[in-house]
Amino acid sequence: MMRCLQGPRPLLLAMTVAGLTASCEREDPVVPSPPFDEVFQLEEVIELGDDPVDPVATVGIFLDRRDGGFLMGDGLRPRARIYSENGELEAAFGRFGDGPWEFRRIIGLAETTAGGVVISASDSRLTYLHADLTEDSLFTLDGHVFGRLIAFEDDVLFTGFTPENTAADIPPWRVAKYRLVPN
Repeated sequence: MMRCLQGPRPLLLAMTVAGLTASCEREDPVVPSPPFDEVFQLEEVIELGDDPVDPVATVGIFLDRRDGGFLMGDGLRPRARIYSENGELEAAFGRFGDGPWEFRRIIGLAETTAGGVVISASDSRLTYLHADLTEDSLFTLDGHVFGRLIAFEDDVLFTGFTPENTAADIPPWRVAKYRLVPN
């Protein structure tokens, strides 16, 4: 016995099969790209010292410090670390949590012109540390979620959002620059 399918279902099924078949036939265009070694030259290999009790999980954010050392935010653990020019671990700061001086994950890391360190952890708080990673101050902006940090001249620029500063208010090709007003 032969059945004839009628109505919108057979048409939808046929269109789906035709769409899948057509998409399988197209190949992505090949964009020529030179080999990595032709574009980038190895400048230096830095062997970082580690603490066996508190090892680095993975290198996340890695920055040159103004004094010649390095600043690193662990990519998985909530730890910031400073290293000397030769890669020797000098100090580490951070523990997991939501309280003051705690982080779930370091999202932003920057060095101030005075050598201090600013950390954002994708919450409403910026954590300021002294150059040796000891506690300095906390800055909380209720309703704002801080993201990436960029040291820029005497300022620290940040990404993030507030209810008042949404994508609808600022087109994607513009940047909102805010400056912390001293009390």
